[in-house]
Amino acid sequence: MLDTIDGSILTAAVAYAINGVLSKDPELRAKIYDQELNDDGRRWLDASDGLCTGGSIIDSGFRSTKDFTASGESLKEVIFERYPFILDELERQELGKRTPTHPTMLYAGVHDDIIPVNQIGKIRDAWTAGGADLKYGEDATMWIPGKTAANHIVPMLSQLIPSIDFMWSHLAPGHQPAIPGVPGSLTPTLPGAPELPGSSAPEGPAAPESPEAPGAPAAPTVPEVPALPQQAAIPGLGALPSLGFGGA
Repeated sequence: MLDTIDGSILTAAVAYAINGVLSKDPELRAKIYDQELNDDGRRWLDASDGLCTGGSIIDSGFRSTKDFTASGESLKEVIFERYPFILDELERQELGKRTPTHPTMLYAGVHDDIIPVNQIGKIRDAWTAGGADLKYGEDATMWIPGKTAANHIVPMLSQLIPSIDFMWSHLAPGHQPAIPGVPGSLTPTLPGAPELPGSSAPEGPAAPESPEAPGAPAAPTVPEVPALPQQAAIPGLGALPSLGFGGA
């Protein structure tokens, strides 16, 4: 994976991984700083430790880690040749070693330029072999050149609504989309969900009409205020925001 993201829009992900290891070993961190990084590399590693994804893209997007080492080697080369135990730690942190015990949805972009599809395939195979209740899918968006993360972001967006519906299908069994045939109702009505106070009035006998005084002007018409939408509620979590897809 280091090869995939090095030089991409998210080169800083290399720093995220390295910082995670070095934070546990101050002596090793000092050694890497003093012997392996140049001034720009030390600044980059420190900056990446406090930046979000957007800030990291601005700071070091599309740069090679060769720009940050004293020897001009990539950080992967430095680690492989002189610090193989760092790889052991990164492998220990690898996702997918434990099979989930709850229903899980996993998907990948066939041409993902940040997380290679073969890595997701390994997780799929391991979880399936472990007996996971797994729903797996692949997004076949065409390859977009340039290591811009477009092949990472587009599949994520394409699977956003199916992912939400997958979660609701387990949180609220029997939930159906708001529009038949169109997935994406973000707020199903959960069983026993209460209505907002004031959203509906109890039915009762109609109040008797009061006789109008002779010559009295007619009362002005008051526009009807639509009732607030019903909220979904989960025991122990309270009410969820009432949202909809496509203006529903």
